[in-house]
Amino acid sequence: MSAAAPSARRNRNARDLAYEDIRRQILSMELEPNSRVDEVSLATEIGASRTPVREALHQLATEDLVTIMPRGGYQVSSMDIQKFQHVIDMQMLIARAATHRLVDGAEEDDIAQLQAASDNVEAAIAQKDPALIAQRNSTLHTLEVRLGGNPFFTQFAETIYTHAERFANLSFGGHKHFRADLSDHYENVSCHHEEYLTALRNRDLARALEIAEAHVLLFRDRILKALSDLTTQQVDVTPPEASA
Repeated sequence: MSAAAPSARRNRNARDLAYEDIRRQILSMELEPNSRVDEVSLATEIGASRTPVREALHQLATEDLVTIMPRGGYQVSSMDIQKFQHVIDMQMLIARAATHRLVDGAEEDDIAQLQAASDNVEAAIAQKDPALIAQRNSTLHTLEVRLGGNPFFTQFAETIYTHAERFANLSFGGHKHFRADLSDHYENVSCHHEEYLTALRNRDLARALEIAEAHVLLFRDRILKALSDLTTQQVDVTPPEASA
């Protein structure tokens, strides 16, 4: 028993590292939708055996980030307008529910945490790092839910904002490409974040809800435009059945 424990711990650590690395590549679009996943290459890149990589891929499959193929192997899950609409519908529900909880119960320390997370988004925008912007924005909005103290709601929100982060990176057209034409969008994002915090400080539910809903719609419009602009030469966003 005692001899097996260190080995099990090492395997778990390797699996966790593989999971985090592959997940990051999927969310940042380094691994594109519908692309085949090469276990051997990933294992070599991560510096692990195939077993923890395979375990990580199975975990990612439960999150709908990876698809296990019928004849074996793995594929990065597809992205399409229908899936995005599902994400947006849930984002709107989350934003409204989280806003009610924050206006009712947010304390000064909670507001301070949200301000710090918002400042981190601003810093990422200043750095012109698209993947970091998407990641920190997801962290901010997940925090809005986490501060409510309901772990089930938090877990649900984490799932939705994970997929929203992936769509955000899709709109950049690549994980390293900062689109200067989105400067107005980022300005609106920044304004929404600050106005939302002001509404929370003032316990102004109507205003906070108005901003939260406008923020979701701003994101929706940006992604829908990006999806309509993309070509199959840039990235395949059709379901596997449609692209076969």
